[in-house]
Amino acid sequence: MRVTVLGTGAADGVPQPFCRCDTCADARARGQVRAPGGVLIDSTLLVDPAPAVGAAAARAGVDLSQVTTIAISHGHADHWDPAILLFRQWIADGNGPGALPPLRVIGPAAVIASAADWVAPGGSVEFLPAVAGGCWQLDGLNLRAITSTHGLVSAPGSEADPVAAAAVLFDVRDAHGTAVLYAADTGPPDADLLGDVAGASYDLALVELTFGASGPTTAGHLDHATFPRALAELRRVGAINADTDVVAIHLSHHHPPAPELHAALASWGARAVADGTTLEPLAETAPRAADTLTSTTNRTTLVTGGARSGKSTFAEQLAGNASDVLYLATGWPRGALGDDDWDERLAAHVARRPSRWRTREWSAMSPADLGAALTAAPPGSTVIIDCLALWLTRLIDAVAGWDEAAGLGTGSAAATTVTDGCEALLAGLATTAAGHVIMVTNEVGSGVVPATASGRFFRDQLGRVNARVAGLCSEVYLVVAGRALPLTAPYQEFHG
Repeated sequence: MRVTVLGTGAADGVPQPFCRCDTCADARARGQVRAPGGVLIDSTLLVDPAPAVGAAAARAGVDLSQVTTIAISHGHADHWDPAILLFRQWIADGNGPGALPPLRVIGPAAVIASAADWVAPGGSVEFLPAVAGGCWQLDGLNLRAITSTHGLVSAPGSEADPVAAAAVLFDVRDAHGTAVLYAADTGPPDADLLGDVAGASYDLALVELTFGASGPTTAGHLDHATFPRALAELRRVGAINADTDVVAIHLSHHHPPAPELHAALASWGARAVADGTTLEPLAETAPRAADTLTSTTNRTTLVTGGARSGKSTFAEQLAGNASDVLYLATGWPRGALGDDDWDERLAAHVARRPSRWRTREWSAMSPADLGAALTAAPPGSTVIIDCLALWLTRLIDAVAGWDEAAGLGTGSAAATTVTDGCEALLAGLATTAAGHVIMVTNEVGSGVVPATASGRFFRDQLGRVNARVAGLCSEVYLVVAGRALPLTAPYQEFHG
């Protein structure tokens, strides 16, 4: 299935034309625009065509000549512009090359009523009203309307919006079993919505995220508080899982600037894409290139970078609003070294952690400790390991492994304990029930060659550990000067 996201913006888009907030200024500086646009699936199904959908399609490098079905979730102007029917009719009437196939329009009753006025008498358009539970067999696709909570009111006694109250969401499937959820617009899922999608195991979920962490919000949309809770509910009922590509759409300028938005989404197991992006989800039964490289956790993230680059802060941001966070501190506890500078740095780390997080420290470390902690992590929890470089240092310390005279090569006590620790860590990653494991490490070996054999040994060992751990991660970030750069190239195993 090919899913082209023609537009990722909410009604007024990003940047909002009349606004000079940080998010809009950042978008202008980057030349990044999010506009309403809808979604095109397999060239034949067009969902929620917004005004100027033709321009959005052109920017995405596609045309709409093969569209046989237009499905509209509701009649708000950023989801439905009936003028598209008139523009199509001009071509169908012979004012352009090539014949167009017959068209069906599916949507709530009010949408159908508005559409009929834009079709000439005798036009080859079939109108089909949509309510939750409706199913249609299309050209190679099956479409099902499911419950939306867009019509929720923000306060008792508030006047309901009849257009929002009639909204539906869409479940789309192809002959290979690939399943896509289109969830815009909606508020937090209720029992009806969850019942409609229970066990669906969507391969791609396009989920609205209209509002931010502060500022305006409404009950009929999702924001930074309700979006992660909605995803948790969808995971609980089996609608989405570790393999689901969750993409936030219907984005507005109420979000923080792009870097902060991407970090927040990553912490919730979601992402954002640019307008015009084409996604090709695979059915769960189809082989995935990365299956043999990823662990069984929902998400595994490695954050690497140099000293004082901001990697620990970024890792903590990835944990976001997770309710159950276990922080595995691999460094020496305060007071263990008699080093005031170390204790001061440690205190700064502790001070910025939310009080609800649980922290585990070790007065002494063995190779099995990190792997065992991951295995024991509560199901669905978020685990932060900070950091692998200190963990490696303490493993070598434990066997007095810095003695160059005793040898540091293969078979040495230091090399053996590092190997044992790495294998235990990888086993823990592959079997943990934690929902998200975030690991911090140091990027070494990019500068001056260490002057001592022990320094070179540490550099080589940490480099190998980082490479092996990255091979089990779904995400790897390099943090440079406070900026997190996603390393998205497919992993290939190298032996060095």
